[in-house]
Formats: sequence, C-alpha cells, structure tokens
Amino acid sequence: MMTNSQPIVNSGNLILSEDNHQIAASPSIWSSGILGRANESDPFTVWANVTDDDEDLVNVTVHVNGPNATLHEIMTFNGTYYERDMNPLPNPGTFDIYVSAIDTQNNTRIGRHISVTILEDIPDPVDPIITLPIVVISSIALGAVVFIIALQYEKRQQMGNQSI
Repeated sequence: MMTNSQPIVNSGNLILSEDNHQIAASPSIWSSGILGRANESDPFTVWANVTDDDEDLVNVTVHVNGPNATLHEIMTFNGTYYERDMNPLPNPGTFDIYVSAIDTQNNTRIGRHISVTILEDIPDPVDPIITLPIVVISSIALGAVVFIIALQYEKRQQMGNQSI
C-alpha cells in the first residue's frame, strides 16, 4: 500500500516532507513601502524587496483595495528591488495596499498591509455676512474709478473740440 508523503513541517520558507526532502521554498518579502504622497492624491511608487531561494519567482504584484477601486498591478525588478509607479488613488476613503509574490510552484507570500487614507476636500463655506460688504464696496470703488476716468476723458474730448 502506497501513501502520499504529506508536508508535515513548515520551517520558515522551507516546507519539509516526512522524509525530510525539500518540497518548496516560498518567496520572501523582506520589506515593502510607498514612496511619494499617496495620501494627498499624488502619484506614488510601491517598492518591495522580494527574494526566492528556488529562483523560480513568477511575479510580484501590488494590490490596492479601497472604496470603488481594486487594482492588481505587476511590479518590475529594477536590479535591486521590485517597484511599480501608481496613479493617484481615485477617491476619498481608506485604501489597503500590499504586495504579493508567487513562484512557479504556486507558493505565495503576502507582505505587510499599508493603510492610506484620502480625506475628502470640503470647500470652505462662503459667509455672505463677511463677503457681501467686501464685494459690494470693492465693486462700488471700481465703478467710481471708472466713472472718474470717463469724466476726465470726456472733458479732454470737449476741450479738444473747442480749440478747433
């Protein structure tokens, strides 16, 4: 009778079978973070330091989950770490951003979650008690200046016509 050798020990990234043969090593996400001002609706960059002992990494993906938005973007390796330039987060609310890595044997690792909150821009209310006098007075003053200039222009026109 044959039995399947089931994984029984999980030691960090290394999974061992009953006969102590290595089955698979999961990718490791050592660190990750955000560069830029994602919380101010600016473009930003997500980076991650990812390794895989088997060197069979398939992809590293950044995931963004938030109100009315779900993004899954493949990251690229720049020679030192994986990175992805992201567009500004689309709307106010709290977004969960994390990185995942998967290898050819479907071993997956999920990195730490980063929470980013975009606050809604609330316009300042216009107080008519404060703004009305300012608007009215400045409009009257501008009208008076234009009226005085027009009178001066008309006087010069009349003086020019009388001398001819």
